[in-house]
Amino acid sequence: MNISFLSFCLTLFPHMTKQQRIYLDILHLYLSETVANFALPARRTLYGSGLKEQMSRSVNSVFKSLKNTIYYFGKKNTYQEKLVGNHWIYVIGNNNLNSLAFINQELSNTVFVTPFNFSKSGVRIIPLFLPFHFFYFLKNIPTLISLIRSEKYPVRRCRDAAVRAMGQYEACLYLLKKYRPRAISFSNDHTVEARALLLAANYLNIPTFYVQHACVRPDFPPLKFSVSFLEGQDSLDKYQKSGPARGEAVLVGVPRITPYLKQRKTKTSQNDAQKIVAIGLCANLLDPAESIENLLQTLKKHFPDRNITYRPHPADRRKIEIPSGIPISNSREENPFNFLLKQDLVIAGNTSIHYEAALLNVRAIYYKFDPAGKTEDMYDFVKNGLVPEAATGTELIDEIKKVHGRQSTATEKVRYYDATIGTPDEGRSHQLVVQYIKDFLIQNQEKV
Repeated sequence: MNISFLSFCLTLFPHMTKQQRIYLDILHLYLSETVANFALPARRTLYGSGLKEQMSRSVNSVFKSLKNTIYYFGKKNTYQEKLVGNHWIYVIGNNNLNSLAFINQELSNTVFVTPFNFSKSGVRIIPLFLPFHFFYFLKNIPTLISLIRSEKYPVRRCRDAAVRAMGQYEACLYLLKKYRPRAISFSNDHTVEARALLLAANYLNIPTFYVQHACVRPDFPPLKFSVSFLEGQDSLDKYQKSGPARGEAVLVGVPRITPYLKQRKTKTSQNDAQKIVAIGLCANLLDPAESIENLLQTLKKHFPDRNITYRPHPADRRKIEIPSGIPISNSREENPFNFLLKQDLVIAGNTSIHYEAALLNVRAIYYKFDPAGKTEDMYDFVKNGLVPEAATGTELIDEIKKVHGRQSTATEKVRYYDATIGTPDEGRSHQLVVQYIKDFLIQNQEKV
């Protein structure tokens, strides 16, 4: 596209600077240098690799915006009946659903909504089709062009995500004005779809609540919710590095683990001779497939009498060669805490499973699946002394042989991740969140 046409577009849309600011906010995580250094399979969950793949994804996004526009008209009656005046619980997958289900159970007039083709047996989840999305996409083409051409921000490397984002903010504004919810609860603060709805809700002064579904990083976007329910000081420290926050931040522990705390394993000392019988290997898209396969073979060779289970991330669709006799935990069906309670030891890289294991008194070892990678100890579990590290297969085998008994991590180290541990509020994270939401909505109902 030539410069004269771009100048013409800028003349037609004088508020371009505001639009650029909105869409840069929506794309915050996609512009992260941490993400740029992800292993390719993990990076592909956010944006494509290479021009050809990005062009294909961009075309699909344009067609989805058109589908949104068309399908919306078929949902108007459902939206009028189910969405108006209710508390929306915004979910994009199982992890979100598991993290927010208690709000639906404890509060009346709540409804699950999703921007994706996501469903769960026995749970009604209403798909959100954005009204006039395609037309808002067309209107934002000048914004898209200006952002891609910008040398200040690396939008070009995630251009397909930028195409996907265009028009979502305005379409969300239209949707929220027409079916104004009493509030919206999120468990994701960084995907294009969630960020667009959040910013639109903020503009309309609709109360928004955020409940974490996993560990966070400093490259996550700044908090912009009415109330952010964070798990512990670790989360607060990292969000403070990401930029100024909007609204309140309250440390409430880990609500999603509350029902399982009473089932956690009894601690035993390092000197206890209890044998490690069940070993869980947890992996995600940051971990190279070859490293996963080699480690499974190594574990089976050195510990033939142990019960070894492999658990991939719910989004991992790669074909991993699993040695015979090693079962797979279906992470799209089996809750992570049910899985953890079956293990004596878990091995994992950059994943929240480490502090979730610590909360349930299950031992964990941080393993460097990719020694040459640039995402080492992404969540500072090793740095903070929560878990030991093994950089090679040999180190890992030695570390496992040294492990006896169950987790005995110092309370203060665990409390850094879950603020309620060792306090009178331990096991009450659900109640803390629900009561805070109730009080907030009562105090602010005149503004809703």
